[in-house]
Amino acid sequence: MRHFPSHRVTTQFRRQVQSVELKTTWLMVLVSLCYTVFVAPITIMTYADPEGDNTALSLLFYCVYWIQYSFNFFLYALRSQQYRDAYADYLSKSWGNVRFKMS
Repeated sequence: MRHFPSHRVTTQFRRQVQSVELKTTWLMVLVSLCYTVFVAPITIMTYADPEGDNTALSLLFYCVYWIQYSFNFFLYALRSQQYRDAYADYLSKSWGNVRFKMS
């Protein structure tokens, strides 16, 4: 006789999947929003000053543009336990006997 999962187990599994999907969706929304915020100034500057007369402002905006890559790392690290665990494992292997715990 074959045993089928109960409705309760199926509902619980469905909620877990929805929770993971919601977390992933919010992470993608945050990454997209950060990308837009960090890239918009340099994009606007490129069209507003095509000759590049305002070099100080352009340099500042390019720095803001490059900061987005570091910021994305922290977004992933803060939002994902699996990412933190993998990074701690990597650091542990790289640094030898040093044990890293990220929670």
